[in-house]
Amino acid sequence: MVVCFWERFAHDLDFERLGVEWVPETAQALKRGNLRLMHGHQIAKVLPKHHAAKVADESGAPGLTVAFGHSHRLGMHVRAGREGNCRAIAVGAGRTLDPDWMKGRPGGWENELLVAYLLPTGHVAAYSVPLVGGAFLWGGKVYR
Repeated sequence: MVVCFWERFAHDLDFERLGVEWVPETAQALKRGNLRLMHGHQIAKVLPKHHAAKVADESGAPGLTVAFGHSHRLGMHVRAGREGNCRAIAVGAGRTLDPDWMKGRPGGWENELLVAYLLPTGHVAAYSVPLVGGAFLWGGKVYR
């Protein structure tokens, strides 16, 4: 499993013990098998309305899953191709949903994790996990 998220999160959940690879922002863009991980700033200074489609078109390839975050808003786009589909997954915000610089304006942001499994074939099984009210559900268990 590969995770791109906060370093504290990786420490608090003891990723090393769990066999989860922590990938800091400075190590991205990163490619493992058919998974490419990117940070939102590597795509554009301001992400467009249909940001997942933009990433599939500009950074995707047949059979590739491109996950990028934080994009503040969830999103997914599948670009069809004869040699395989390209999936682009926008991962939500990883921090506060109401930063001071927004001055109370609604941002429409949502917190989210992305769990991506690299199969022995190089293919990717990726799952979006929303964080709601400071908690998330995984494997039938609620984490706070």
